[in-house]
Amino acid sequence: MKSVIKDVKIKHGEELKGRVLKIHSKNGSFETPTKAPTSTELNGKGNIGFDEPFLNPVFEITQRYANNKISDLHRKNGVHNRRISDINAHADTLINRYLVKYFPQYSKDTILTEDDIISFIELQCESNINVITLPEIKNNASKDDFEKNLNKYWKFVEDNKPEAVLMPYLNLSQDADLFREKLKVLSEHEGSLFGIGIKFASLREYRPNLRSLASFSDKEFWVHCSSIKRANWNSSIPSSQLHILQRYGIDTVSIEIPMAMGRPKKEKPIFQTKYFNNEKVTIPNISESLNDGDLICDCPICRQQNFKELTEDLSRYAVGKSINAVLNDFSKVHEVYASTEEFKVSRQMIKEDSLNNYFSGKEGLKGDLKNEDGKQTSLF
Repeated sequence: MKSVIKDVKIKHGEELKGRVLKIHSKNGSFETPTKAPTSTELNGKGNIGFDEPFLNPVFEITQRYANNKISDLHRKNGVHNRRISDINAHADTLINRYLVKYFPQYSKDTILTEDDIISFIELQCESNINVITLPEIKNNASKDDFEKNLNKYWKFVEDNKPEAVLMPYLNLSQDADLFREKLKVLSEHEGSLFGIGIKFASLREYRPNLRSLASFSDKEFWVHCSSIKRANWNSSIPSSQLHILQRYGIDTVSIEIPMAMGRPKKEKPIFQTKYFNNEKVTIPNISESLNDGDLICDCPICRQQNFKELTEDLSRYAVGKSINAVLNDFSKVHEVYASTEEFKVSRQMIKEDSLNNYFSGKEGLKGDLKNEDGKQTSLF
């Protein structure tokens, strides 16, 4: 049986100026950079009764492992089966049309056992997933351990689910020299290994690893980054971190599952709902995206609606939860549509060798460019 991905070709690009990758799969072809919606955003769409589809070529089913209870997959009866059911609740409707991948979210200090790894691989092989994630066993795992697991589980997937492709992950949060060594290991499989995953970490702290990825961007691999924080909320400019990463040769991106914080004692005003602004590529308060009370966005869920009327309409879904939670679901759905459209704009800029000009014209992106004197002015 042939693999779901046929080939991956670089169509245009240059180091630190982004790239356009064309991925040919049995479900069709598409170009990057683009956004991959997650099950979190699909759930948000369902929570507010919005049934227009996302038409993105890649979807990611994300599952959180609270308190690092990964071992429950292989130590408690029923857990494995329940996880498969949760995955397939979304994947069943996607698998015949799109690339569908999986990402387990757990704390960065987790050390995976061999049983944990094989449980993750078996979970995906038994689900309707066609891009199989192979996580690193820990931050700063040795090059030898990384290569051993790559070879072992690549063969396992080929033997047990030959139509799927393996996507080995690198943690961005690791030693810079070790990160480069692992990229070198992966580069030896160009043409046979189609995808590489990156587990997101601080853009400021791990910038050398981002630069290594940029240098790696002449290699024909599909590079996906998972678990990205939508914005750096501590910055004076809440830039969309998903859009910054395209400059470093990352082709597709997906958000993290937000931690459940419980209901706050005092709800914030609804005008402080965080909302993706494509003109600036920031995620400020929604009040900055209103014109005489109407949303400035014309995406399928916004359609320049009056915000007050929209809130009143959405309030029917605030049963057992706050209107703020409902508006957050609305905002995430909007972001899928608006962010995907904005990636189309930047993709064209890459084709015109103008990504840096594009970045310099966007408030949320221009801080990632260098000054002429070479000093970094990153907002991160």
